[in-house]
Amino acid sequence: MFFLLYPVQSGLWSKYPQNVYNENMGKWAINNKVCLVTGATSGIGLATAKELARDGACVIVVGRSKKESQAVALSIADETNCPKVDYLSADFQSLREVRDLAREFQKRYKRLDVLINNAGVYLKDRQLTQEGLELTFTVNYLAPFLLTDLLLPILKKSAPARIINVSSNSHRGLKIDLDDLMTERAIDHPKTAYGKSKLALLMFTYQLAEKLAGTHVDVNAICPGGVATNIWQCNNDLATKAFRLAVPLLKTPEQAAELIIYLVKSPELEGVSGKFFALQNHLKYIKSDLRKTERQSSPESYDTQIAQELWKASEELCEKYKDF
Repeated sequence: MFFLLYPVQSGLWSKYPQNVYNENMGKWAINNKVCLVTGATSGIGLATAKELARDGACVIVVGRSKKESQAVALSIADETNCPKVDYLSADFQSLREVRDLAREFQKRYKRLDVLINNAGVYLKDRQLTQEGLELTFTVNYLAPFLLTDLLLPILKKSAPARIINVSSNSHRGLKIDLDDLMTERAIDHPKTAYGKSKLALLMFTYQLAEKLAGTHVDVNAICPGGVATNIWQCNNDLATKAFRLAVPLLKTPEQAAELIIYLVKSPELEGVSGKFFALQNHLKYIKSDLRKTERQSSPESYDTQIAQELWKASEELCEKYKDF
């Protein structure tokens, strides 16, 4: 198992205030709030973690490698002059490690104000995890489904709290096949598997928002648009090649992270839940008005019956990893 956690500053986490109030921002002030960011060792996750640290949040960097996660946490702390940066490591290919991540977090921390499910993969071919599950579906959907479920008690205890799921417009034009969640029959596997995993994450977001009504825990999903990150580097399909050629023109991870930060920090979004926000443009030269990014996702993403059946199937797949 590749899960480890070492505080960057011993004893730090027992000292942060239980409630923070800032007159300029209202009751939702990001300073000292505890924020867990998955996939935070590179790309959008790293940019998000840095910005939160600059604002004085208590940031927990989550990555696959203990060594890399530690190095990134120390680098963020040094660059932002923020001592409240920690790290955990877990490989989201393994639901056992996701379970252990949640278990260790709740042993060490008293609250969680913001959970950002950002980690994701786009693979060139179909692969299975050691647990026998399709890898793209596991990392992009089942892992955040399980992690969120296991952390819900502490999120509710910390309310008001926020959950942000990083989805994608690639979900459009696809449907969830409950008889083929592991995409065994997919013709164009990379595109289909990735898009379906992001569609599943969207449907999870909408269902979770309904279940959390009245708890003061808000959950929303975003699409960052085309971003110059390394998620596309291992593929050679035509769409990926086109993205590579366009990389110099695409938004930077920092620009994409602005939408996540907006959802995290904005006091006017308190109570806003079950929504989809998307950056429509891909070019770094075009600035988006973040206040006008709420969008409708695909018609299929609002299919309540399929979403409920997907939730049930997901619970069954994750059940044996929920034993705390």
